[in-house]
Amino acid sequence: MLDIIDTLPAFMTYWTKARELDTEQRIDLWASEYLSPWPDLLAIQVEDYRSQGVDWRTIARTHIFPQLDSRLRSMLTARDHILEALPTVVEQVGSRYGALEELLCVIHVGLGCGAGWARTFRECPAVLFGLENIAECGWLSVEALRGLIAHEMGHLLLDHWRRSAGLACGQGSLWQLFEEGFAQQIALQDTGIWHQALGYEASDWLNWCEVNLQMLAKRYLEFVYQGTPVNAFFGSWSEVEGRSHIGVYLGCKLIQRLAQEHSLPEIAELVDVDDACFVQLKMMAGGN
Repeated sequence: MLDIIDTLPAFMTYWTKARELDTEQRIDLWASEYLSPWPDLLAIQVEDYRSQGVDWRTIARTHIFPQLDSRLRSMLTARDHILEALPTVVEQVGSRYGALEELLCVIHVGLGCGAGWARTFRECPAVLFGLENIAECGWLSVEALRGLIAHEMGHLLLDHWRRSAGLACGQGSLWQLFEEGFAQQIALQDTGIWHQALGYEASDWLNWCEVNLQMLAKRYLEFVYQGTPVNAFFGSWSEVEGRSHIGVYLGCKLIQRLAQEHSLPEIAELVDVDDACFVQLKMMAGGN
């Protein structure tokens, strides 16, 4: 069962009041008026930044609210295309794997927590679609959004299969590579789409990643060895060699190597994820 919470009409009501205000007033009204029907949606975003030691208002005033007016048209387009793509992709992925019988999708304008954010929300498997991030990345077409939806469902499937096997999800740089790669492999298997290659100025993204796979594996291993945060490999606000989201590509290639001997549910239920990822990453980097 697919349940959709579409907050964009409430955002547009808020925006008619807020667009003439200064940034601080916009932020205040965003929290107090736009999100007043969904206080839990506000709370999880604030908590996400608090857990990272980041002030959410700093993110709001620097990354989000000054750009909302220029991105409004793109957000409206993305919202319409999400609603168009959701039923087909959810049915396609759900019927293939026989999981995720219940899914909640929330369309909102948030604090940059993700173009898609797979998590439990209101005690249900959920995907939160941040229109502000989607517009920033330029993932506006139905094709790009089909890929994004399938990718986020991949995250939920990984969580579902691990919970069913009595396994917790992991943490750390190797786990992040694993989970992002797993989600992308689900997206490729069900839609054939790299949505990361369909955004603004990303026409050479896939080819560049393919050409530089060994270098990326070596660079990631260096980060692992040094204990350096791997944020640069993930997210739209981070870059390696001037390109974002490349950890997703690297992780997907890792999962594809594992898939030569295991099914995706079997890969999801790996006990020693870090060990498996380290071995495959070292091989992709040209090691023994």
